Amino acid sequence: MRSKKVGKCMNEIRQQIEAMANQISLNLHTIDSETLLLIDKLMNLSTEANDYLGISKAHMYLGVINVEKGNINDGISQYIMALSYTFYEGLEALRPPVLNNLGVAQNIIGNYVAAIEHLSNAKTIVERYEVRSDLLPVIHSNIADAYLGIHQPEKALEYLDKVNESISLLDYDKAYVILANYAEAYIQLKSPEKAFNYILWCEEILYDRESFNFLAYVDYLKAKYFDLIHEYKDADLFFKKAVNALIKDEQLFYYPKISSEYMAFLVNQNQHKTCISFIEQSLELSKKNRWEFVYSEYYSYLSKCYRAMSEWERAFNAINLYFDHENKNKERLNQYQINLLNAQESLMRLEIKNNVLIQSIDNMKVVNNILKRINSVHNLNDLVRDLYVELKNIFDMDTFTIGLLEDEKKEITYIAKYENDVYLGMSHIDYENDKSFSVWVKNNRMPVIIHNADDFEYIKTHYAAIKLSREDYLKKGNYSKSIVIWPLMIEHEMIGLINIQSLKENAYSTYDLELIEMLSSHLAIALINNKQRSELNRMIEKLNELSFIDSLTGIYNRQAFNEFIPALYNEAIDQKQNLVFAMIDLDNFKALNDAFGHQEGDACLQQFGELLKDIVGDLGYSYRYGGDEFSLVFTGIDLEVVDSILEEICQKSSKLYTLDPHLTVSASIGAIFIENGDSGGISIRSFINYADNALYIAKSEGKNTYRRVIV
Repeated sequence: MRSKKVGKCMNEIRQQIEAMANQISLNLHTIDSETLLLIDKLMNLSTEANDYLGISKAHMYLGVINVEKGNINDGISQYIMALSYTFYEGLEALRPPVLNNLGVAQNIIGNYVAAIEHLSNAKTIVERYEVRSDLLPVIHSNIADAYLGIHQPEKALEYLDKVNESISLLDYDKAYVILANYAEAYIQLKSPEKAFNYILWCEEILYDRESFNFLAYVDYLKAKYFDLIHEYKDADLFFKKAVNALIKDEQLFYYPKISSEYMAFLVNQNQHKTCISFIEQSLELSKKNRWEFVYSEYYSYLSKCYRAMSEWERAFNAINLYFDHENKNKERLNQYQINLLNAQESLMRLEIKNNVLIQSIDNMKVVNNILKRINSVHNLNDLVRDLYVELKNIFDMDTFTIGLLEDEKKEITYIAKYENDVYLGMSHIDYENDKSFSVWVKNNRMPVIIHNADDFEYIKTHYAAIKLSREDYLKKGNYSKSIVIWPLMIEHEMIGLINIQSLKENAYSTYDLELIEMLSSHLAIALINNKQRSELNRMIEKLNELSFIDSLTGIYNRQAFNEFIPALYNEAIDQKQNLVFAMIDLDNFKALNDAFGHQEGDACLQQFGELLKDIVGDLGYSYRYGGDEFSLVFTGIDLEVVDSILEEICQKSSKLYTLDPHLTVSASIGAIFIENGDSGGISIRSFINYADNALYIAKSEGKNTYRRVIV
């Protein structure tokens, strides 16, 4: 009797939970205090009753609210929590909406590959379990949106057509979203006429249904359309209209996307000052709304603007902030991936049937630890070594390496190879090698899985394209019996492969292969991140180099002089090298400026800079010291050679720039020579003063003269 009462009580609680969930669903997008209070009650009641359906829905609703408010990171965390509870038996129907929402959130932050993965999983569950088939149009639409994000409009159109086939757009409440995506796809395909037809159709439906909140996005599409047909004034007008409407109506869902596109437009139009002002406004808005995911993109555009304006210090600051936020984004992404792995681990725990599965979960923990570290390793050799050490704890593994595809060289480069704890260094395999399993993986974009290499008939049947004889394969001594070579894929692009081998046959179970596949997907992302990080470092080095270049003359500037001269001086003295420092002043330069203006003065300085580059070249260092003053440094060069160089500069300068026969610009030079680093103990300041005094003497003796001091 008691058990019947308990059952009845549980049924009543479940009914309460479902009633509360239905009420929240109706009011969810209003985000008022009453809705939040109801979600809190749902969470508490479900937790007390240990009702995983209610707990999952409460987390999902909190995720929706956070995303609506712009707190995308918090929203993703809530969706992951909701997803972990859907792994309990009987809750399959809840998994598609959670995965769909998770995909939408990843779309917002620009993580389109992850979005496609989540949305595709949602689609698979709908079709496999025949649940929530009503969600398919929404899922297809969101997958299309993700493919637009990675600029694959043909793929996006494929999914949009699936939506169009399954429903009547005239009856569909989100028809305007589908039409907007069609328009964006045709813009990417550079088909303006088709794009504009969909824009107008979308606008018509919005007015018919009085759904005015989406009109700002239509204005954005119009901006993209006018940009495509090179009507840039109209494009700018509609970009401004879209942005202002979003801010005015506080409908900021699409602001990050539209603002980034507008920044790109302004940069392309060389409107750098306008772009900087807009970026500052957008940064303020993003900080207010905690849009951490957009910071890096905003700072990237800010750096481009400052670089275009030759404001190098600000460009440095912006690129450094970009780098900081990009790393934080990657850390957050890594944490999301780890949280998802933890959710998958929960699923596996629920399905444990035997000791093999228990071991697989332990292995998954090791992989989790590997994934935490995988993005923090900058050196690829270190990455291979660390993976080899860690993976030996979970796999029976004797050989391990990672290969990268080098399409320009048409070869696979194995970064580093470990075999039986011995480091074998780097190796290469030509794309034309028809005896290589690795080349087969590259050509087919599918893994090679061999459980027993002695079964040569199996190899010949499954990998017929490999022209490998038994004699080719059988090596003297031990050879691998179990071989797994898995492609490293980013979307549909293969960037490399992971190669794991064992001397034992049947070394890898189904669960081992699942872990290798999971590891491969994360490795691919890590390698792409490493490549992007290297490119960023090269960009920063280039910016560093440019900060020492005088923008007018193209030679080193005063900042470079102050930075380099102490080291050059000390090195020459320590290594007992010849050392020469020369100061140069342009004669009659002020008169030229007064007579013909600063533009002619700048042209004169540019020509003199070219003269120095031509005569001095790589033999010494040329600096614009300031105004019309220049300096030269020579180390380790024969003093007679330097003497002739300075004489030549003096001679050629007088014929360099003549606008008026009565006004000739020439060069006066004063220099100090130190032979074999024997400075007599003079300080670097005195060293520079000697050259300055020699220049003064040269000027006082009639200009276009060269004088030197020898220590």
